[in-house]
Amino acid sequence: MAQIEWDSAWNIGHVEIDEQHQRWVELFNQLERAFLGSADSQDLTQVQKDVFQRIRDYTRYHFACEEKVMQAAAWPGIPVHWRFHKEFDQVVYERYREFENGDLVLTSELLALIRNWLLHHIQVEDLKFGEYLRQEKNTGK
Repeated sequence: MAQIEWDSAWNIGHVEIDEQHQRWVELFNQLERAFLGSADSQDLTQVQKDVFQRIRDYTRYHFACEEKVMQAAAWPGIPVHWRFHKEFDQVVYERYREFENGDLVLTSELLALIRNWLLHHIQVEDLKFGEYLRQEKNTGK
């Protein structure tokens, strides 16, 4: 897989969220490098675990921040969006626990899962909120 390069077209128009999305992409790229890298297997496993933990923690942090911004903007799409967050958080948590327990984790499957969800969520779901923010700004609310 190729590293994800941030595209400014993915910005939703909220500085904090856009910066967090860029950070999230950076973390995914670190995770991909850790899982596809080559080093001493014991060291590599610890690096993978550390990066996986960081992406899991950052996912939760980002979701909490984003949901607060959405609530403050009174976005009517919050319930559906929150459900997407909750489901993804659960999947990442389960995969992390499997990895931490030494269960077989298919690297390509894990990376594709996170990559596809992340890109779809930013490019489709979060842009819906960005459009709402633009409409609210244009109507003076």
